Amino acid sequence: MLFWLQFLCHRIFEDAVYAGDFRVTDVRVHDVFSNILNDAGCKPQFYLLYQEAEHDMDAFELLKLIAAGACNEGCAVRLTSLFPDQDNMRKIGKALKKLVDVQIITIEDAAEAPSVRFQVEALRAFLRKNLLTL
Repeated sequence: MLFWLQFLCHRIFEDAVYAGDFRVTDVRVHDVFSNILNDAGCKPQFYLLYQEAEHDMDAFELLKLIAAGACNEGCAVRLTSLFPDQDNMRKIGKALKKLVDVQIITIEDAAEAPSVRFQVEALRAFLRKNLLTL
């Protein structure tokens, strides 16, 4: 996650230099963030965030399911919506642990059901745009 924040800050600074305006506004951050998501050259940066999960097929499939299940930015995804069958839910423990260990997602203990949320929202957007069709 620290890498992503450093990358975003670098791109904001770079944008400010090119624009000749060093004010950091919500609009500038949003524009830089959008440009990063649409820049094919940024794919390696996102790859760093999930490369360890990619080699674990269970974790990678779970990651894609969570990304597909997130209906909007920053929302939590209930695990019971992904796995209504309790037996399947027990089987995902190892995959879930992998995604938590590499700091891709966090687990939230909601009253209704356990939920997960992306720690780096840009990764969810990247996954939805580039990987869910594979």
